[in-house]
Amino acid sequence: MTLKNKRYLILILLLFPGSFLAEEPLDFCDEGYLDQFFPQVTTEYLYQEKTLKVFCETKIQNPNNMVLFNDLVNFSKNLRNLTDPELERGTFEYFLIFFPEILFQLYENGEIENIVDTFIIHMDDLEKESFRLDSELYFASLIKELATYQVQYIRDPTIAVDLINYAERIVFNSFKENEIIPNNNLPILLQLKIIKLSALILSGETDEIISESTLFVNSLNPAYLLVRNYLNLGYFLN
Repeated sequence: MTLKNKRYLILILLLFPGSFLAEEPLDFCDEGYLDQFFPQVTTEYLYQEKTLKVFCETKIQNPNNMVLFNDLVNFSKNLRNLTDPELERGTFEYFLIFFPEILFQLYENGEIENIVDTFIIHMDDLEKESFRLDSELYFASLIKELATYQVQYIRDPTIAVDLINYAERIVFNSFKENEIIPNNNLPILLQLKIIKLSALILSGETDEIISESTLFVNSLNPAYLLVRNYLNLGYFLN
């Protein structure tokens, strides 16, 4: 199984555990989970194990959780020393997949006061790395998960809209608004629009809902997307 396919499978398992397997799958925190994908311990195995360890440890409150979290984030933001570009990218994207859930767990444990504030501390570095490693889709998906949590649990539509606006800028600037993340058949832009509409409905901003609904419908039109790509290209060429 290739590194790319492993990441896709893990992303699907994280979002839809047990939904398509005949047997009960191993949980991410079960002993031997990574052994399903690696016949032997490799550098890739050790790096993914590092992310999984923090994901599993932060399920319950622990005085050492923030130390583990900060160590993982700093490690994942500084992967330039790796000699294998594919390993570098794969390690970073694996981290991005789990990063939102780790934040949610820390918040629910009372170990961080604010999910978004904690994200903002690392936001610029993660954005730079996502562009450097061509991982903008995964970064935008991370932001989408944070916005979804704001809508569903925190009930703060204003922050959710701000997050989605940021994610939209990421995908437009990288020309990836039409690309599809493996766990979802919808282009990333449409995924972001759906969350934004949910946030606006929660806020009751009628004018914004109408405006965003129009943009959403337009984004379903291939001709609109073609024009948008053309305008983006013109902006960068000028």
